[in-house]
Amino acid sequence: MARYKIHPAAVVRLRQRYALGRVSMYALARQYGLSESQVGRILRGESRKQAAGPTTGRQMRHTPKGETNGRSKLTSQEVRRARARYDRGGVTQADLAEAYGLTRVGMHLVLKRRSWRHIP
Repeated sequence: MARYKIHPAAVVRLRQRYALGRVSMYALARQYGLSESQVGRILRGESRKQAAGPTTGRQMRHTPKGETNGRSKLTSQEVRRARARYDRGGVTQADLAEAYGLTRVGMHLVLKRRSWRHIP
């Protein structure tokens, strides 16, 4: 007889919540007492195949965006503020990176809209 750390009904709820795009894998892992890698396998359908619920493709298309991502260092308001300061001039990307606790490359990606694209 198979033993489950998580009940099949909980797997369905986990997959449904993630499919809505409002919760991160990290948050789900903490809530259900699983590792992030195990949650990823469940969401992709590699584990708990017998349980119903929506599964994601290999690329996790429903990754939470912006501050709903559990590992985000910025908020939407901080992104707008940093972009406005940079557009006004007189401040370097390195200065902004230090002020917001990012790397220079991370701030460059934010300012050039390669990350946080959903924020105008």
